[in-house]
Formats: sequence, C-alpha cells, structure tokens
Amino acid sequence: MEFYRSIPLHIQPDTLQERITLESMAEWSSEFFALQPVKGDVVQIGGLWGEFTLQRTAVRGGVRFTLIECPNALTWSVTTNHPPNKEHVHVRLSINRAEITEEFKEEITDFVDDHVGMLSAYLNA
Repeated sequence: MEFYRSIPLHIQPDTLQERITLESMAEWSSEFFALQPVKGDVVQIGGLWGEFTLQRTAVRGGVRFTLIECPNALTWSVTTNHPPNKEHVHVRLSINRAEITEEFKEEITDFVDDHVGMLSAYLNA
C-alpha cells in the first residue's frame, strides 16, 4: 500500500540529501526520536509504532528511509526533480500490505501529513 504527498517547493536533489539527515531528524520529524547517537547511516529510534533501526539511504533525487525491523516493511522517500512535477518535493511512503485496518491507515495518514508539514517548514527555513 502506498501513500503519496507533494510539497510545492523547488529544491535541488543534492540539497535534499545534504539537509535531510539522521542528525537533523528532530528538525524534520516530530514522529520519531533518537534513542542512541547516529552511527553512519542508521540510528535507533522510538516512536508511535515502537523502537526500530532507522536507515537512511541516498537515492536518485533525494533520500529514502527504512524502518529495518518493521513487520510492515515501512519505507518512505523524499525526492525531487521527478514527474509528475519536477518543481515539487515528493514524499512517498509504502508498506508491504495490500489491506490494513482503518485505524492503521489513519495512523499512517497522520504520520505522512505530520511528516510533510515538518519537512515543508524545515526545507522552507
């Protein structure tokens, strides 16, 4: 299942990769908090769904984040310079389930909406 949002903000992919880091997580996410110091491209985090290892990977156009131990294989990307609008930042979250409870769907929708709001404010600052 996928969730998708677009932020009307023109920013270069390398700028996304420079600014959206695990070290700056408190600036762009109110959903997670670091439990330990960042080690390379991973950090132990806590949040609504429990404790996980959060991995950050640079990808074409931006960054991807993965909750390593998540039973739903939750991952999200923040990219730009891609269709349908190359002038926007795109946030795409996916899980490995075709069907989920309405409660879980609301949790994910709230997560994506909060995440997009924080990212937008952070990137516009």
